[in-house]
Amino acid sequence: MIWPAMLGTLKLKSFQVDAVTFDGSNDWTTRGADLSGNADSKLGIASFWAKWGQDGGYDRIQYSQGDKFTILREAANKVRFYAGVDLLDINTSAILVAAGWKHYLASWSLATSTTHLYVSDVSDNTVVQAVNSNLDYTVVDHSIGADTAGAGKMTADIAEFYLAFGQYLDFSVEANRRKFISSNLKPVDLSPDGSGPTGTSPIIYFSVRPGDAATVFATNKGTGGNFSITGALALAATSPSD
Repeated sequence: MIWPAMLGTLKLKSFQVDAVTFDGSNDWTTRGADLSGNADSKLGIASFWAKWGQDGGYDRIQYSQGDKFTILREAANKVRFYAGVDLLDINTSAILVAAGWKHYLASWSLATSTTHLYVSDVSDNTVVQAVNSNLDYTVVDHSIGADTAGAGKMTADIAEFYLAFGQYLDFSVEANRRKFISSNLKPVDLSPDGSGPTGTSPIIYFSVRPGDAATVFATNKGTGGNFSITGALALAATSPSD
């Protein structure tokens, strides 16, 4: 039994995840083909945790060949979600290394030109473009940590990378954000295949749990197929669960 006097001493326990380090030198992952079951759409959801290793650099977080869809951190230290020829273009304010672990959560429904972008549960959404058009998600290769040729290598620790083409949640609704981040700003369990938030597994879900090797990051728990590692990923010294 928990007595009322004990309640103030209790702490919410976060879901435990590990992170991997992309060292900005020779580490990135590629699919080597299109994602299995991929399709063009006006919808999308993205979620990941990041702890940046440099300020003022250029970090290619995710890339679909030809810049058809990409998530990047630019020299101005803003995280940008960009697709097509200025069909989708939203970005955060500047996030510096000193900020430590941050959670990035975005969704878009271009049929209504609607976008959401949250950083650690706070809306941070500068909209440059949100055009009512299908996004060309179906390309010949996809990558995490650089572009598919290895340019723009990322210097960061990354955890719980989730990307759902063709799905949408309204993140102005707090209950929908809680499917990805707890009220005390920690990771939550997205389920083993990432289907927890929407009931449908995303096309990409990279998750490393305690006891896993860093190489597990490239094993896609989503539906789109596994990626291959160039270089050697390492487990990060900290995680967003800490």
